Amino acid sequence: MTRYAVPVVWLICVTAPSAAAEAPEEAPLIPPDAVVEVVSTGGYRFTEGPALAPDGSIYFSDIPNNAIHRYDPATGKTTLFTDDSGGANGLMFMDGHLYACAGKRRTVDIYPAVRSDDGQWESIRPEIHHSFDSSNGRFNSPNDIVFNGREAFMTDPRYGKRDDLEKPGEFVYSLDSADDLRSFAINTVAEDLVKPNGIGISPDRETLYIADNGDKKIFAYKIHTFARIGDRRLLHDLSDLGGPDGMTVDHAGRLYVAIFGKGILILSPDGERLGFLETGPQTTNCVFGADGRTLYVTAEKALKRVVLNTGAPTE
Repeated sequence: MTRYAVPVVWLICVTAPSAAAEAPEEAPLIPPDAVVEVVSTGGYRFTEGPALAPDGSIYFSDIPNNAIHRYDPATGKTTLFTDDSGGANGLMFMDGHLYACAGKRRTVDIYPAVRSDDGQWESIRPEIHHSFDSSNGRFNSPNDIVFNGREAFMTDPRYGKRDDLEKPGEFVYSLDSADDLRSFAINTVAEDLVKPNGIGISPDRETLYIADNGDKKIFAYKIHTFARIGDRRLLHDLSDLGGPDGMTVDHAGRLYVAIFGKGILILSPDGERLGFLETGPQTTNCVFGADGRTLYVTAEKALKRVVLNTGAPTE
């Protein structure tokens, strides 16, 4: 395990002048002595899609190697989950099942949960339980997915060759699984983005955030009902930093956006820049661990982590 100090490019702390003398100063979101740890490396070529499993482990993908790996924070060990991932990118757990955006297969794959006799989650099986595509053919290249209850939202851009696109554009879809987690009604919810990539949802489940890598912006959409979101509003312009990749949202609604090749930009729910973590080249995505404080980042062909002062409970 490699350790090195985190270069904090900038960190903004806003406090009300009248309250400063009456209340203790809040700890900065990025601790001054924050350390980035490389917790898993070795033979990976392009790490992506970290996801928190019910047992606290972190699953992440290695796209060129067609693999999904599992990192166990309790033991510090990483094991191979599957070497037939269909070029999996973004990952997400829902109801104990693992949903993988299989970009090369152009499908969303479900790896089924294994439960004990009393219904407790134990693990997931490496064989695909169900693989679904769009209602009229395959997707372009499923990239990232997030759940809002039993409804999922998924981005479907295309990087690389464009001569075999399945869809006329690079869209965002809703996957309505109200009746069966293995069967989805698929609807197009956003067609106004250049290259939708990372995706997240606010803690109150009322706002959908989408990172448009092609336009270098983060947009916010009001979530109305299944298969329907409101008009977009600009949350943040990233033209000075570069294109956004994956993202995650903490318990307070702050956004953690991967800026490819640079690090993690932290935004308030209103789009204010709160800080920046330099996590190295090929920074692609991030997710919080079970404690709500430890941010896991896929970067530099590795899995990294850093502990932040998010104020989340440790239980």
